[in-house]
Amino acid sequence: MTWRETDQQFVNPYNFAMMSDRYMVRKTREDWFGDKEKRLTGSINCRLSVVTPLALPDHAPTSPAKIEFSDVKDNDGKIIGKHFSYPYVSIDGKTPMIPGSELRGMIRNVYETVTNSCMSVFDNSPLTGRSSEPKKPGILIKEADGWMLYDTDMFLVDTFGFGDGRPARYPTSPSDGSIRADNGSQITTGAYISFDIGKPYYKRNVLCGYYAENLCGDNAKHYGLLLLGERGIGKTRHHSHIISLSHMKADSRRTVDEACVKNFEAVLKCYGDSKLNGCNSEIHGGYKSYAIKESGTPVFYSETFDPLKKTRLYHFSPAMLSREVYYSSLSEIAGVFAPCGDLLDRNQKNETDKAADKRVSPICPACALFGMISSGETVFGSAVRFSDAVLVKGSELKTMRTMLKELAGAKISAGEMYLERPLERYYDSESRQYKTRANTNARTWNFEYYRQTNDADARIVDHIKYTPKLRGRKFFFHNRNAAYNPSLSAQPLPPYETREKTVRNATVELITKADFSFTVYFENISPEQLRVLTWCIAPKDGEKDLCHKLGLGKPLGLGSIKTEIERVHLRNYDCNTGEYKSKPCNKYSKVCDAKDLFMHGGKYPPSVRAMLAFLDYNTIGKNIHLSYPLGDNGGQSATSVTSMQWFVGNKQIKGTGTNPCISKVLPTVKETMSGVGLNGLRKE
Repeated sequence: MTWRETDQQFVNPYNFAMMSDRYMVRKTREDWFGDKEKRLTGSINCRLSVVTPLALPDHAPTSPAKIEFSDVKDNDGKIIGKHFSYPYVSIDGKTPMIPGSELRGMIRNVYETVTNSCMSVFDNSPLTGRSSEPKKPGILIKEADGWMLYDTDMFLVDTFGFGDGRPARYPTSPSDGSIRADNGSQITTGAYISFDIGKPYYKRNVLCGYYAENLCGDNAKHYGLLLLGERGIGKTRHHSHIISLSHMKADSRRTVDEACVKNFEAVLKCYGDSKLNGCNSEIHGGYKSYAIKESGTPVFYSETFDPLKKTRLYHFSPAMLSREVYYSSLSEIAGVFAPCGDLLDRNQKNETDKAADKRVSPICPACALFGMISSGETVFGSAVRFSDAVLVKGSELKTMRTMLKELAGAKISAGEMYLERPLERYYDSESRQYKTRANTNARTWNFEYYRQTNDADARIVDHIKYTPKLRGRKFFFHNRNAAYNPSLSAQPLPPYETREKTVRNATVELITKADFSFTVYFENISPEQLRVLTWCIAPKDGEKDLCHKLGLGKPLGLGSIKTEIERVHLRNYDCNTGEYKSKPCNKYSKVCDAKDLFMHGGKYPPSVRAMLAFLDYNTIGKNIHLSYPLGDNGGQSATSVTSMQWFVGNKQIKGTGTNPCISKVLPTVKETMSGVGLNGLRKE
């Protein structure tokens, strides 16, 4: 069976506003604010209207409103989880409100984009991703001159049976995950074990290895280290191995950097994190008995070649198909767009004068206005403050309770969606210059390496470390089909609604019609900062209908809102009376057009051009299908037609499950606006 593209085309709910190094400018905070005599202080009175239903679920209500839940059962009547129902955020259990923090985050995202500021939400947390490429078996040992890695052979241990009703030869103990050897002893991961080589294991008539038998038995001829696997999803076979010491290849001895071992510890920590790994005692316990031992640790590994340092990095794991922790963080990958706080911390570590005046540290426009804090000692307070948005007195309020569709989609580890295709450098004989082009030999790629193939038979030659390039800042398109329409109470359902109650979705109280008012306070900012801020609050581009996105369910079309500025007040201090005086200012109450603020040489910077497309309520027409791309594996289960199947099929059109190859990547915003989307996939 092979995957192929169908004629059904989709526009992905999100895309990315490109970033360009040439537009990134960092200056001192004083420089951004300009002359003190010209600085402005005051407030901006704003109005907000709901365009598509607004979802602001209160996950911990302190008002009389309460969270409700109901049991979800499988086909056999067994309770498998709970389905929750959330009220909207409210003041008194009845009157909705929008927290100022939500508004602040929404406006800051737009401000960061149009001013080409840093990506303030990034941090230095480890990046992780799953690899479908089988890792090799090895032994990791701490010797006199450091950590060493040896190649070896592995032998299969039947600990979970064959998924067809036959019992396992060495079933695992539910209490501690150990197995009972043939001599009656209980052994677990990392244990020294003797064994004999048993029957061969074939898959599709191909010899894939041999089973181990006579574990810890009398007169066993071989020995190794036990590595117990953990149960997977669906019909599983053997999930355990003996990493053989008898077959260890002495000539494969390689030095392993200490950083690789630290990275291995991070991998194990990820496996033990129930939120990240979804582990539980019945299916996956997170390799609780696994430990890194200097005397010898059974591992599976892959290696990555760093062409700049001419060295190799190793990714170790307790499983052949596993999660990886990358050596670089998002902050490091972002380059010049890394959070200002992270860059200041790095610079401070390199400074000889640790008491350097942080007031002269260069920061981006958004951090200057909205403030920032680093993990070190650098802190800049915000020059703006957002009030909560309250319901306008006398305005009409309409709400509805709805079961939302499951919010499944691409994770950040999906390189085909979040990263640009790797480039290669080549010499152009015609121009006699070095240039870059798409690397056609890059089969798949992630935040650390791409998988390089050769030209002859497309077999994987190596993992090549490279500097990945982020597509940009993520935003969601507006979905006009999600506008509330009471006539759609039966069929067809709006794009955000489902009738299926599961443990992965929720019932929420949506606000379908309402007007809110809120106030933004600013203090001692420059006239230019005020003009850009008012535009970000109420964007304007000619006669286009520009809206923001707010709250939960953006991929489903929820949360489109329209904001307007009613009045800007400037506040002045009267030196004679000692009083503050506030008066309306028509000059700043009228929002500038985008072309007057951001156009240079008759063109918008790429980030502004993309931002205008995301803000335009009519960018995606009503007759265009706005959805995550879907794949169909031809099955009859609930997961047969899902976004997950598209990501599986997209790597198998030109590849296989264990040798994947990315076929389609996310179109750019410009391509999307010209009618290019993603096609559905079908397995036949």
